[in-house]
Amino acid sequence: MIRNILVVCTGNLYRSPIAEALLQASLPDCEVRSAGLHAALGTLAPAVLKDMFAAQGLSRPHWAPWQIGAADVARADLLLVMEAAQKRELEKRFPAASGKTFLYGASAGGDIEDPHGGSVEMLRNCFEQIRSCVPGWVKRVDALNGARQHD
Repeated sequence: MIRNILVVCTGNLYRSPIAEALLQASLPDCEVRSAGLHAALGTLAPAVLKDMFAAQGLSRPHWAPWQIGAADVARADLLLVMEAAQKRELEKRFPAASGKTFLYGASAGGDIEDPHGGSVEMLRNCFEQIRSCVPGWVKRVDALNGARQHD
């Protein structure tokens, strides 16, 4: 049964917060959180990302990056990473992640490029790439949880 999903990227500033918000909106019976493998604690979320969330009607209860820890991995039923290298690092650092860690963008060509330091257009493209993967993850989680319908 999948009840707790943790989305992981490098800094927990862009990709994993986007996936967290989109998945949480589509999987209300699950708790979806996000974290970074190398989160810069104390870093502020980019204003452009907050604006994108507002324009999409999305919310996020917190904007401060979270550094992943062993308790986060243990609590998660499913871990989703943005890059294959992150999967390897996560499973090496936290052996308990093995078997429940998957590449978020596997159905969309693999790695989802980090928009950090890029243009607003690059961030928009990243947002849309992450959004395009949501229906596939909803189907997979529903199949594991006994299938329910989504609009």
